Amino acid sequence: MMHELPRVLRKLVPREGWSLRKHGMYLRRHFPPDKPVRIRLRRTDFEDEGQTTERPSHYLVEINAGLPLGVQKETLWHEWAHIMAGWCERHKHTRAWGYWYAKIYRSIQQEV
Repeated sequence: MMHELPRVLRKLVPREGWSLRKHGMYLRRHFPPDKPVRIRLRRTDFEDEGQTTERPSHYLVEINAGLPLGVQKETLWHEWAHIMAGWCERHKHTRAWGYWYAKIYRSIQQEV
């Protein structure tokens, strides 16, 4: 028999069926950045699956809406790691970015 989380806790951990929005809520709660993050899905001609831009009042994470949901979620984790590492430009995969991506990935995988 599988142990089930109390109802109040089930809302706080990611699940396979969670929407991208709920993954964003999880990341905001467990990995809060220094300013708000807006997540936007849109059909684009991005070179990559997504991108992050730092604005004066917030970060903007844009994810290609044409991707499967699983890829969108992983792209969100990837972009969130850029934010947590303090660097938003694409293709800047520093040690700090690797640390944050691994921390986010492990957190989510342990909860699923």
